[in-house]
Amino acid sequence: MNEQEIFVIPLRPAEEKEVRAHYGKGLVEGATFASYRGDGFVLSIYRKVHGDGTKKMVIQGPSAAREARKWGAKPEEKHRFLSPNLYPQIGSDEVGTGDFFGPVVVVASYVEEKDLPRLKELGIGDSKEYDDAAILAVAPKLIAFLPYALVSLKPAILNAHPEINLNAYKAMMHDKAYQLLLAKLAIKPAAIYQDQFAPKELYYHYLEGRSNVVKGVRFDVKGENKHPAVAAASMIARYAFLKKMEAMGQEYGVHFPLGASKEVERFAASFYKKKGLAALKETSKERFSTFGRIVGK
Repeated sequence: MNEQEIFVIPLRPAEEKEVRAHYGKGLVEGATFASYRGDGFVLSIYRKVHGDGTKKMVIQGPSAAREARKWGAKPEEKHRFLSPNLYPQIGSDEVGTGDFFGPVVVVASYVEEKDLPRLKELGIGDSKEYDDAAILAVAPKLIAFLPYALVSLKPAILNAHPEINLNAYKAMMHDKAYQLLLAKLAIKPAAIYQDQFAPKELYYHYLEGRSNVVKGVRFDVKGENKHPAVAAASMIARYAFLKKMEAMGQEYGVHFPLGASKEVERFAASFYKKKGLAALKETSKERFSTFGRIVGK
């Protein structure tokens, strides 16, 4: 059995009720998910309701397969990519744009067809579907065998150029990641897939005037569910973001919260009071309305 297996299971309301009744008071409610820690597995029920009316339940750990079978999952159905794919392929994704604190991180990863069994074993999918413990466990295994390139942008740089659209920054970062990764590869990809954040025409508009722009990128909404390289990039990017947040926390002697909730705003107000404006500018994104509310008080 794999050291870290991950299963993603859709839950309808009636099924969620059944799961909650089964685990009872052992479920610990969090801000974005409820979790249960069992013998050799961790189960998480995410609060987000998807368009089809389901929520996601994620089961991970060395005994995940045994527990997942209780709820209808099969080992060979850990994750399925829905679109036709060309190989070898590059895929890219970014994290951090929805977080008040921390950098924006873009990763491009390279996947060959021979890598698919290993990706399937690891249950690779969208990083947003897994809790941080799963990301920290699985991403290093991806990094060990997949070529990838990472581009990171600190909040201070974003804050220094408020006139530049955030999507323009993301376009430049994705393009730079492609350039860095292509320079490493002996075999060029048959396709480059991107988890779409802007239409093709706008993406390339953002890159006008830049040198060596990578052409022929294929854009897909929810690309992490369609292309293995995008899914892998999503996981590695989230891992890198978490590590950078940890390092930033050590530098300032605090634990920076993720996201942009009211709890984050309360923490930010306290951080600003203790550390001052310069520290807030170094660690957070001024273009968030949260920044103005805190500094304006």
